[in-house]
Amino acid sequence: MISEAQNGDSNKIEELKTAIANYSLENFTDELLKRTRSAIGLVPALVDDDKEIAIGASKLGGRPDTPWGFTWPVFGAPLAFVAQINFADVAPYSEGLDLPESGLLSFFYDNDAWGFDPRNKDGFRVYFFSEEKGTDLSLTRHAGPGIEEPYPPYKPCGLNFCSFLSLPDPYYEGEHSVAELFQTEKERESYLLMLNDLGNHHRMFGYSEPVQNEMESECALVTNGVYCGDVVNYEDPKNVEFLKTKDQWRLLLQINSDEENTDMMWGDAGCLYYWIREDDLKQKRFDNSWIIMQCC
Repeated sequence: MISEAQNGDSNKIEELKTAIANYSLENFTDELLKRTRSAIGLVPALVDDDKEIAIGASKLGGRPDTPWGFTWPVFGAPLAFVAQINFADVAPYSEGLDLPESGLLSFFYDNDAWGFDPRNKDGFRVYFFSEEKGTDLSLTRHAGPGIEEPYPPYKPCGLNFCSFLSLPDPYYEGEHSVAELFQTEKERESYLLMLNDLGNHHRMFGYSEPVQNEMESECALVTNGVYCGDVVNYEDPKNVEFLKTKDQWRLLLQINSDEENTDMMWGDAGCLYYWIREDDLKQKRFDNSWIIMQCC
């Protein structure tokens, strides 16, 4: 049986089957195919200057393109601009994901916000600029916050996209966990190597690639005011009801450390993750997202 997420895309299925066989995991092919989720890979395209990227085009780093009157977000100091995604750019790769056909999604972040503390809610921002939301999309490239920034802007980088089938991390605890599939350490190591070599470490949707632990539980707790820097709170009986909602959370954007293309470094070679509840995604309430940063 093949999961609905695959939408009959035989090429992606065959590519994944080949990868599974190459890592001597063919005995698990059917079970792994049941667990796939459609995802969009973000492929950096190097430029020499931000001016080479068209206004409103998808990009990492540089300066954001914003509507008139936009106020740069500040959390003690100005937040760093991370990325903007034009939904028109990703439309050819988003079948089955029920995304807007147009509009610009912009991501900002404070490098000191790890996401395990409810007080980090002002340490990031996600903006959805869309005419259907009443925003005039006469975008211009923003010059910057106008006050001293803690870090220089990230190196600008254009983006191309691809669609692919993602698989869960070995320690993923959700409905489609692979934890019970692999009985030996060699099998688990082969699976991890395969996931790493499949690439697309900058991605939208699908499964995340945790550096540490799964994040859905953390999202469920911290957005309900529970401090998650202490494992005790995960085990507190009064938080059980919050944890029941963890499967509602979906990966919105994952940006890996990438000094070569963007000069982005999250902690010690870590990864930045934006998460959103499934209902908020359907209702285009992108400002209800949550941020988590993990590193080694």
